[in-house]
Amino acid sequence: MIDTLSFAPDGKITISGRGAPRGALLRAYVDNAEVGLVQAGGDGGFTLRLPAATPGPHALRLDALDAAGRVLARAEQGFEGVAPPPPPAAAAVAETAAPARSRIVTISSGNTLWAIARDTYGDPYLYVQIFEANRAQIRDPDRIYPGQVFTLPE
Repeated sequence: MIDTLSFAPDGKITISGRGAPRGALLRAYVDNAEVGLVQAGGDGGFTLRLPAATPGPHALRLDALDAAGRVLARAEQGFEGVAPPPPPAAAAVAETAAPARSRIVTISSGNTLWAIARDTYGDPYLYVQIFEANRAQIRDPDRIYPGQVFTLPE
């Protein structure tokens, strides 16, 4: 299970999770290209740093392998690659012409739009903004699913 997927300022991605078979070798792929390898701990937990991804939608896959290289388990997660922030000198120029920035969130089990809006904006009633920004993925604002990646407008 992939628990977290986070982006560093340099664009590199760190993933962590749990539930891997004890001591299994975990191989990570982004868009079916191998990008990393790590061995799961005794408790099945893992952390892996991956190279930066280009802006846009991507698919992350993590395969747990046995000693013979057979796949024991697989976890998949979609994510949205983000462009690195502009250099400080260019930022001042870009601020005058740039559209509003947005953040992204990957939905985990138990998340609700209400709670995300409360934690992000300080007002749970602003869940409507998240719903409107992600209408293509959300049919019913009461039904969101783990693994969905939503834009959180500023």
